[in-house]
Amino acid sequence: MAITGSEQWFSSVVAGRKDVACQQYFGNVFLQQTPDMVFVLDVNVSIVYANPAVNRCLGSDVLGESLLSMVRADQRKGVSASVRDIISLAETAVLVVPLHFGAGYCFQARFSKLELETDVFVLCVATDVRLHNEGHHQLLESESRYRAIAENSLDIISEHLMDGTTLYVSPSAMPVTGFCSDERLRQSTFDRAHPDDLPGIRKAVSVLAETGQARMTFRYQRKDGVYIYLESVARRVQNPYVYEGQPFMLVVSRDITDRVTMMQQLEQSVKEKEVLLSEIHHRVKNNLQIISSLLSLQSQFVQDPLSEAVFMDCQSRIKSIALIHETLYQSRNLSRIDFASYACNLVDRLSGSYLGTSDRISVDVPSENVYLPIDLAISCGLIVNELVTNALKYAFPDGRRGQIEIAISYDAPEKQFCLKVSDNGVGIPESVDLDNPVTLGLQLVSTLAQQLDAMISVDNMGGTTFRLYFSVSEERGDS
Repeated sequence: MAITGSEQWFSSVVAGRKDVACQQYFGNVFLQQTPDMVFVLDVNVSIVYANPAVNRCLGSDVLGESLLSMVRADQRKGVSASVRDIISLAETAVLVVPLHFGAGYCFQARFSKLELETDVFVLCVATDVRLHNEGHHQLLESESRYRAIAENSLDIISEHLMDGTTLYVSPSAMPVTGFCSDERLRQSTFDRAHPDDLPGIRKAVSVLAETGQARMTFRYQRKDGVYIYLESVARRVQNPYVYEGQPFMLVVSRDITDRVTMMQQLEQSVKEKEVLLSEIHHRVKNNLQIISSLLSLQSQFVQDPLSEAVFMDCQSRIKSIALIHETLYQSRNLSRIDFASYACNLVDRLSGSYLGTSDRISVDVPSENVYLPIDLAISCGLIVNELVTNALKYAFPDGRRGQIEIAISYDAPEKQFCLKVSDNGVGIPESVDLDNPVTLGLQLVSTLAQQLDAMISVDNMGGTTFRLYFSVSEERGDS
């Protein structure tokens, strides 16, 4: 019996059934468009029907030819036996046989018995398994690669439902937590977290649900009861093929106990050193005050007004240095000093030393917060002390009213400070040579400016203005 077309074939297949035309149509569409090769074989294994996929795969018209001539020689005996077995079976059965065609194609063939009226045929549906095998191989390779990463990573890789239920834990958890992977499955990781850290963990999970990622650090109780510190980075994942489509957390955790312990020890050491430095500043301030008090007591036995003034100036300089240490002692930062705050206290002390000047001479202090290291602060403080003292003593004779201004600024691009002390008094005499000063105060200003490696300028227009420009290293210049 020779069948030359799919329509005739399906006409006989569906004869006597309902909706024959509909079944003929869909059967014809299936055979025309399916990517599987469909053969109908007679008892001699000759091809009596082949769908278009056969010509696409094998590239020739195969009707009337034997299927055995197309497969590999080592398979012919097995294929012939499979066809005989199918025909001889009384019940309907399917035999699955791998077929290798001469063109190099590898197929999985399903043979089944097909009875049409008094004739018996064999239906063969062959599926190309190359793409399936390639995809399966790639899937296995990908799974193997990522499993190797998870199982050999020093970090703990885990998966959890959003309520904390553990779904997977990598083997690296064992040396860190003491638990093997199976011991923690289906248990909540939250029940091992320190109670004080639970609010932070739940907040991080909320952030994770909203943004898709979160970072958290918490204490985790090991199997032996000891708490360790874990730093975890979590991402929200939702895969329709995994965990019944529920959203879950993919978490990478690292044991940072040693780092946290080291930081805690370092912080404790820093606190101890800060206390020690604070105590040192306090004692230095007290010692300077003792020296100042000794000078004050000694000055009471000095009859010469000039000598008494010298004692008073020395005492003022010592107090300005003591004020630096007092400010540092009271400050939370023991390495730098807020010069604006220091200048304000210095001016109050100087105004109190020269009674009667505060009513007629006003002193403006810096409004901008500029922080100086202690070595620079002492030098600048002594300079301000000398210049303000000179202004209070000499710039406003005969009860004149006036103003003194102190300002300091920092030029970040140039990494340079500018300290300015000015007054609108009578002005410094033109005979004064700053390169070779005569008075001790100006000599001290000049010496301190050299220590700062500062450029100093003096302006006599409308009073006296001293400006000192000095550069510092970047870490000192932060303000």
